[in-house]
Amino acid sequence: MNAVTDDFTLTLADAIRVLTLGQALSPATPGTLSKRTADGLLLGELRADGDEAPYVIAVDGEGRGGNRLPADAAALHDAVLRARPDANGVALVRAPRLAAWGLAGRALPVRYFQMFGYTRAEQIPVADPDPTTVAAVLAANPDAPALLLSDGRTLIWAPQPARAARLVLSLEEAAYVTALADPLGGAQDYPADAREKIYLSLQAQSRR
Repeated sequence: MNAVTDDFTLTLADAIRVLTLGQALSPATPGTLSKRTADGLLLGELRADGDEAPYVIAVDGEGRGGNRLPADAAALHDAVLRARPDANGVALVRAPRLAAWGLAGRALPVRYFQMFGYTRAEQIPVADPDPTTVAAVLAANPDAPALLLSDGRTLIWAPQPARAARLVLSLEEAAYVTALADPLGGAQDYPADAREKIYLSLQAQSRR
């Protein structure tokens, strides 16, 4: 292994720990985490019940790389990285609360306060788990920080893999709270100017 792979393996191990503690990994369907490289990407397995060392493979720019991971994982990660040049890490997980929104075919509205800190999007859209469809939905939703898939998985990206993994927990909380608000009349939106002020304020805090 080289230094980049070693560093990513450590990031992957920490992501597994964080997401397992947050109950955001499906024991039946392992997730994946990727890191953009000069030649393609590194792709690692997010397995909640694994005691072995994290599994990492290198995938070339054409999405090729034999592995034990889901057959479409590399292509879905690659589709996001191509559509989002500023992203260097992508998580693909079946987190239970986010899965419910995707399986229902419902976009997750951006109403929860914490979401304003990392997106100006109005909603987290839904797409079929096909790389071409994913690319088209991302092009139509340039501010979206994540994408719900209709098979229950979620794609989440960020400037770094560790940040992408932690955004899973933030979005899981948002999905939970927003669903709880439904019987009470639904989550209410903030005025546009208030949303923008909150976004700029939280962005400034995150840069400190």
